[in-house]
Amino acid sequence: MNGTPFSKAALEYIADIQRDQNAKLTEQTRGQHEMAFRLFGQYCDDASLAAIDRTIAGDFLQAISKLPHIGALIGDEETDGLGIA
Repeated sequence: MNGTPFSKAALEYIADIQRDQNAKLTEQTRGQHEMAFRLFGQYCDDASLAAIDRTIAGDFLQAISKLPHIGALIGDEETDGLGIA
């Protein structure tokens, strides 16, 4: 694999945002970003950024759109699509 792996770039992105006090994520939002990045990293087998294209991203979005609603999995009717109350 040539180039920066997705997982490394995602960690660096989160760290960079957290350094900017005007853009800093809340812990809840940070956790949501980290979860999404972990899922995508697993989906693309931690491909390099150079190897990730619109097709891979589109296929990932298609795949996760088929997942059951997280709230249904935990029995919480009031959670949003990410399982956050």
